[in-house]
Amino acid sequence: MKHLSWLIIISSLLLLLTAQTEPFVDVTDPMFPEAVEDSTDVLKRYLDDLRSAELEDDKPKIAQRAFAAALIYKRINNPKEAKKYYQQALMAAADIGDSDTESKSLYQIAQMNFLADDYDSALTYFYRLIDALKHVDKPVELTETYSGIGRTYFAQNK
Repeated sequence: MKHLSWLIIISSLLLLLTAQTEPFVDVTDPMFPEAVEDSTDVLKRYLDDLRSAELEDDKPKIAQRAFAAALIYKRINNPKEAKKYYQQALMAAADIGDSDTESKSLYQIAQMNFLADDYDSALTYFYRLIDALKHVDKPVELTETYSGIGRTYFAQNK
């Protein structure tokens, strides 16, 4: 199994090297901070906007704002809050069929579980992500997902 893990990682990295975009991190919102120093003020605005969206039950806005808040929490090294908001984004995105935010949230949660050495949970989210990516044409993201699976099996020494 260890050889298969290496094969998945190497083939995935080769495809990623030829890709033009970085998978799972696209944030087109102009409000998103460029620098870590700007993160606290922007986070407050995102959270305020998220609360308003929740009151209005605006699922698309909930998914987008929760995902952006999670990215900022991750950036400022608060994984517990980041995971909470990725989960919220995931649930809202799944409710409305937003496959883009759903796949980005699944990937981020899988990565956070991997970094926390929670390999079984990481694999669960990576495999859920493969299912989600079956409905969209995103070969780079699919490759990165298989690479994550390979890295996870490798970390488990399987």
